[in-house]
Amino acid sequence: SARWWTLFDTVLVLLSAVDILMNTLLGPHTNMPGPGTSVPKLLKILRLARVMRLLKALRFMSDLRVMAMMIAHSMLSLFWLFLIVCALLYITSIILTQGATDYRFPEHTEPPEDFERFGEYFGSLFTTMYSLFMSFTGGINWGELAKMMSSVG
Repeated sequence: SARWWTLFDTVLVLLSAVDILMNTLLGPHTNMPGPGTSVPKLLKILRLARVMRLLKALRFMSDLRVMAMMIAHSMLSLFWLFLIVCALLYITSIILTQGATDYRFPEHTEPPEDFERFGEYFGSLFTTMYSLFMSFTGGINWGELAKMMSSVG
């Protein structure tokens, strides 16, 4: 069985080599008159036989189908996990934004000297969520944000 697949692959490679050679010598859009016209067209049609090579891989498709089904069946759990992570991100962002806003705009004293830097990372709920998202995906070092928030208390 493997010998026939090897022979089939060899024939396909040879046909591809002849096709490339004919395209190189005659040009890809050559209109040759006479009986020789059907040979390049026949070789191009035989190129479609490469699709038959996929039959060789069908025996591995059952494992692939099982893996695809496992992934598809886990999508509901993945959705709920994503929803929980987003909710935790939102709640944490509300807490951090409130603390940063209280620190940036004190009631009876002057604003701190790092006013602008806090606004860059914790200026609004969206920027805080974005900063947290970048911190747990590797965009920002979490230690830098934690050091800034340590002065908030």
